[in-house]
Amino acid sequence: MKKYAYSALFAGCLLAVISCAADAAVDPASAKAMQDGYSAASSGEAGKAYGYFLKAYELDKANTAALKELAYADERSGNLAQAIARFREIIAVNAGDARTRLDLAYALQKNGDMSAARLELEAIAKDPGEYQAQAVKDLAAMQPPAKVGGTRLARTGITHYAEFFASPYHMTRFRDSIASADFRFHVKASKASPLSFFAGARYVQDSRSKGGIAPEVYNDNILSYGFGSRLEPGGGLSLTAEAFLANNLIKTSAHPATSEGDFRATLAGYWEFPGRLCGPAGLLAAGKARHDRFYTSLGGSLGYYSRYRDNVIGQVQAMEGWRLADGEYGRVSLYLRSMVMGDTKADFFNNLAETGPGVEYKPFAKQNLTLRLDYVLGWYYGREGLDKNPYGSDYHDTRLSLNYGVRF
Repeated sequence: MKKYAYSALFAGCLLAVISCAADAAVDPASAKAMQDGYSAASSGEAGKAYGYFLKAYELDKANTAALKELAYADERSGNLAQAIARFREIIAVNAGDARTRLDLAYALQKNGDMSAARLELEAIAKDPGEYQAQAVKDLAAMQPPAKVGGTRLARTGITHYAEFFASPYHMTRFRDSIASADFRFHVKASKASPLSFFAGARYVQDSRSKGGIAPEVYNDNILSYGFGSRLEPGGGLSLTAEAFLANNLIKTSAHPATSEGDFRATLAGYWEFPGRLCGPAGLLAAGKARHDRFYTSLGGSLGYYSRYRDNVIGQVQAMEGWRLADGEYGRVSLYLRSMVMGDTKADFFNNLAETGPGVEYKPFAKQNLTLRLDYVLGWYYGREGLDKNPYGSDYHDTRLSLNYGVRF
């Protein structure tokens, strides 16, 4: 049963995510004032609600939910300077709160400070997350009108952007280093369109795999390129379809040709929950693990891959973190990463659960560059397809990774 124990625990984290839908303060008196504030607001008593939210914040200075309600009220009443100050106070204790940073950018725009608003939007746009696409769209809307006689692409109203992601890492379990990078150049019919078409390339290669008469394969090894489309309807969701040509850097029985088609269709989602833990740790804490320095990122994908025998692979991952230090020399965070995955072909390496602690160092506030060190505990479900599992039912690993992403 133990090989299913962690899977059940992680699945339960979805219940914790639901509990994260509403903010709550730890201090009971502050929580009561918040409830009174929401009740007054729902009754249309804006002034009374403001007083309750102010009381909640004065009772518990860590109650950023109350501070945010005060900022929203100040903004609605036209007191933009006070709203901006409150938004900045929240960001000062939780620099990763992209939602509040976006609210700050909008308040700055209303106040006429376009240069400061642009800086906030650029910070969000450089950090992949739920609000990145919205920030990119808002930045595009702030661009000055195109000059007459500009490029043919600009005159048609078509917009474009590029994105690059790289995530090389080392696994002590197999004494293997893996290099990976993805590039996309997107074209959209208009700035507001959720649909884009792209040309892209993908590179993946590890240091240990080899082909030949007695091949040893620890990772896919390809250089592929082609075209695709992406639909971003909002809410942190995206649907991507690709038609690539993959060049096999190592030939195996599964991929004996020099090149072959690589067709993929993937539904993916990514969400951030600042100020709380919403995965297994949050579940164990009964949804009460809340602090300005806590954060959770939750992501998942479900995709079809022609390259892997027309397999359908699904994955869900939660990262619950604590920002230990955030200053002039960068940000240091401790986190618990938890992941489950499965497929339709019963490949043992696609049917497993992992969890474990890690530490992350982010040297630059406005650049999406991180260095991570993870200790991983893993369990195989026991499903076996064409390949039998030679590694036993569980494993442990130490991984060092460098992660970089940019959209420009």
